[in-house]
Amino acid sequence: MEFVTSKESLHKELQAMQGIVEKKSTIPILANIVIDAKKDRLEMLATDLEVAMRTGCDASVKTPGSVTLSKPCRIRTRVSSRCSTAWITT
Repeated sequence: MEFVTSKESLHKELQAMQGIVEKKSTIPILANIVIDAKKDRLEMLATDLEVAMRTGCDASVKTPGSVTLSKPCRIRTRVSSRCSTAWITT
């Protein structure tokens, strides 16, 4: 999976997902979010089995693919503090 998206867009979507993702769960996958890169969009999905949220942002996808990310709040913090450019490339 390879894509380019704006730091602002990714940060905003990860922040919205943070409230859905279970912090402590007996089912570890519920602490993750799914990111699916296809065509010209990143789609993100999170659930706690009672509430689900699907959101996304525009991106330039070079190689489509999917991944689950654990601890999205930590990733959101790192994106904000460590990325000095306005665009994120994976």
